[in-house]
Amino acid sequence: MKTEYEGLLQAYTIDVREPVPEGLTREVFFTIKSQFKGDIQKIVEAYKLGNTPNIAKLYYHFGKKAVQVWLFSPRAFDIKSDYLVLRCPNGYKLYVAKSKLTDMTPDDIAQICHNYILAQVRVEQSRAYALKLQVLRAKEDVESAKRICSKIPPIVALTYGMGWKVTPDLVRLNLVRFSANIKLFGDGIIPIIQLTARGTGKTTHGVWCSEVLGYGYVSKIPTIARLILDARTGQFGLVYKSGVIFDEFTDLSALDRARAQQIVDVIKTGLSHGLWTRETATPKGVSPTLQKYLPFIWYGNCDITPHDAREYITHWLKREAGIQGAEAFVDRFALIDITYNIRPEVAGLLTFKILRASVMRGILAYVKQMAEQKPLDKYMNESRLDGRQKIYSARVRAVFEALLSTDEEEVEFEQKEIDAIVRSNDWGETYDFIKEVTETYA
Repeated sequence: MKTEYEGLLQAYTIDVREPVPEGLTREVFFTIKSQFKGDIQKIVEAYKLGNTPNIAKLYYHFGKKAVQVWLFSPRAFDIKSDYLVLRCPNGYKLYVAKSKLTDMTPDDIAQICHNYILAQVRVEQSRAYALKLQVLRAKEDVESAKRICSKIPPIVALTYGMGWKVTPDLVRLNLVRFSANIKLFGDGIIPIIQLTARGTGKTTHGVWCSEVLGYGYVSKIPTIARLILDARTGQFGLVYKSGVIFDEFTDLSALDRARAQQIVDVIKTGLSHGLWTRETATPKGVSPTLQKYLPFIWYGNCDITPHDAREYITHWLKREAGIQGAEAFVDRFALIDITYNIRPEVAGLLTFKILRASVMRGILAYVKQMAEQKPLDKYMNESRLDGRQKIYSARVRAVFEALLSTDEEEVEFEQKEIDAIVRSNDWGETYDFIKEVTETYA
């Protein structure tokens, strides 16, 4: 069976056995290989120029190379009278004349931070000007995804597609991670907090979401200005991306108590009402509020598997970070996954084979389609939970079932099983079932 499923995936697989280029991490290199065809050395050089601070400046000053090719995803953009100013990861502001944007609609421009940009630029001391610019819009290969998922559970294909061997432990953790990537009917988010042992793949998933799905990913807890809007410059923050991922949850306890409370309150309102508001003066013509239901993931490390994850994290927020209204904040998350006893070491599970990014996006789009066909009203009526958790339990069940099903075998959970996971992270027999589903592919 292992040979059969690998044979099905073979047509969509990219080999990444070559050494990682200097200056890139393995995670970033994998995502570059999965998305772009052509001369990999030129692609890597363009990526470095667009993303690494000082590299473009070094080429300009010491390589006498004023005209360069950059490959990057903008962090933010500003609108000027004659230019669109893209804020690039390499620290430059790239000025794009309106004449270069005539084939783009206002909606295209608003979504520009969700895509990669390939640009020929003229570099100066502190800014750059676009000579040519191409938006590389992310594609979703849903037809290939359907062929794959007719035989292979989507969560197994996604795990394989990340470049990992398929193990029940890794699938169990990935089930939570990829559920958070699914947004049902425009506003049906499944925000998560996941704390696990180190080296279990959280950062790899975070980088993948940033590079492939256009998420805003930060390894440290950001300021409100970085999250929503810089009131001084008007620069848009992480919430203007297609999703947000924070790392290092426990760093919350090291913040000034007032700042910790502020970030928690902002997230709480954003997750519950889709309103991300900067409570301060903003530049003229810039709204301090963005209305958007946003996939949200907060990762961190732990060395404990508590009996009740919600209760544990609530007490931790009060005791270690001094958070007021901790219960209301925790209630905004669909899944609180604090798991130390399941710790697959992904460094030892690398296959050096990944799925094309368009196929991975296609699998997530297909899972969304399948989940939206589930009887969510029925699931909510069956749930014994209250309020927001009842809604989350129905969404989680729909997405879990879609992630674990194939055309040949449709998975159905009892609502009480999902209620237990949502309420306290009690997986019980559900984990045993995941083992049964995935051991065929291990």
